[in-house]
Amino acid sequence: MLPIGPWKTKNGGQLTLPRNVMALTGVTPSLARMIDAQADTQADARFGRVRVNTMANATGMTTRQEWPLNDAVAFGDTTASYRDESQVAVLAVYVQMSR
Repeated sequence: MLPIGPWKTKNGGQLTLPRNVMALTGVTPSLARMIDAQADTQADARFGRVRVNTMANATGMTTRQEWPLNDAVAFGDTTASYRDESQVAVLAVYVQMSR
């Protein structure tokens, strides 16, 4: 169980609650977007049932966040290189389980 949030409370505040999650590592950005879109139709890295590990419980973010990497980013880098020979960067993703 990991603390995943924020969940909105009745008074408009935010609350982080422990949830059962499946941690997926070594996921390419395009696969993470596909899993996210199929799980809850909200293809963003911050909200919904599929979240990137770096934003999973960040209560300071209240708006939709794009996935931090794409397939043009080389492994170990944060900027797009668009080189065919580059290995694609990977993400760690949390998928919230229904039970």
